[in-house]
Amino acid sequence: MNRPKYASIPKEFNEPTLIIVEGKDDEQFIECIIKDVELQHYQIVKLEGKDNLTVNFMSSLTKVTGFNVVKNIAIILDADRSVENSFRKVRSILENLGFPTPTKPFEVIDGNKYRIGVFLFPDCENPVSIEDLIARSLNENSCRCINEYIECMKKEQFKVARISKSILYSYLAIQDEPSRDLATAIKRNQVSIKDSAFEKIKDFLKKIAE
Repeated sequence: MNRPKYASIPKEFNEPTLIIVEGKDDEQFIECIIKDVELQHYQIVKLEGKDNLTVNFMSSLTKVTGFNVVKNIAIILDADRSVENSFRKVRSILENLGFPTPTKPFEVIDGNKYRIGVFLFPDCENPVSIEDLIARSLNENSCRCINEYIECMKKEQFKVARISKSILYSYLAIQDEPSRDLATAIKRNQVSIKDSAFEKIKDFLKKIAE
């Protein structure tokens, strides 16, 4: 099989719900969301980078042993600079391979063989990333202080490409027991998975697997 470079393709599928995410942070976060909504019988595949979502990648998945058991497919990515452009790319890939294709992010569509939906962080409506969504759940006053610190460091010629990511990991770093990853931060309740900021991604996953 001609596997896409770096993308993590499993040797076998054995669950009806397939969830495709960008990388490790996304996987950890989605695992915690899934546990909270009590979703069962799922399998997560990491792209190891958004650019690895290609026609070749999706085609390779369909050739993996056991793919015939897959009935639900969720594609969860960062919107980055444009929700429209990011969704257009995913839509083009699905159409190219004959998959049922949603007309917009968050919509879940049923086809003859598959139920498919696309979720673009933070909320399917605004650009940027998963960190922007998680930052919405953090203490506002703390985030304001951290943002002031980041602005100060920028004046010292530090390049800050992803403000929300810097805010999130600065927030985790100042906890009594700093966490190096999202799963640990959620386990320690430094990020509350119960926060209302996460209702939309929870609703999406429930629709995918219903």
